[in-house]
This record gives sequence, C-alpha cells and structure tokens, in this order.
Amino acid sequence: MFNRIPAILLAPVIAVAQPAVAEARLADLLCPMIIEIAENAMKGHQGGTPMTAMLEVAQEARKSDAAVGQLVEDIILAAYEKPRYRTAEAKLREVEIFRDEAAVACWKNLD
Repeated sequence: MFNRIPAILLAPVIAVAQPAVAEARLADLLCPMIIEIAENAMKGHQGGTPMTAMLEVAQEARKSDAAVGQLVEDIILAAYEKPRYRTAEAKLREVEIFRDEAAVACWKNLD
C-alpha cells in the first residue's frame, strides 16, 4: 500500500502544501502527519476499534480537504487489511511495523 502513496494520494496534498514548501522540505511537512495517521490506524485496528468508527476520522478530514480525507481513508483501509493479533506484544509489533513502513515510504518518495 505505502509504495502507492505518492502516485495516487499525495499529488493533491502536495499541491495544497506548496506554499509552505519554501520554508521546509515537503517530506518534513507531510511525513510526520502520515506516520501518525498510520500508527493511530493500526492501534485502532489492533485494539478492536470498528473500521467504521475509524473511517469517521477520514470523513471529518474530507470536510476540510478531500485529498487529505482520501489519504486518511486509504491508510485506515490498509491497516485493516492486516491481521489482528491477540497478544499485546504482537499487537505492538504490528503497530510499529505498519508505522515504520509508512515512514520509509513517505520519506523515500517525498525526499
């Protein structure tokens, strides 16, 4: 999923962020947000939060920016495609893996 972020999702977000790019690199602006969304999406999934409840976040984001809302939705859906684990250790490991995959993909594609 994360190797698709730039081509499919980030183009509209990049356009919105362009005015701020003069002061900072695009990756510095967007990647922390994407990483946090990925981590929270997987925490919700591993914690048993219904996907519909998580998708309400995407719907709220879409009200202010359609591209950001779509990005949030796609990250949530990618998290819920992964298996849900039983032990706290396995859940934490899956959160960390998912978060780190999002981070690597973002930094590689926006740097």
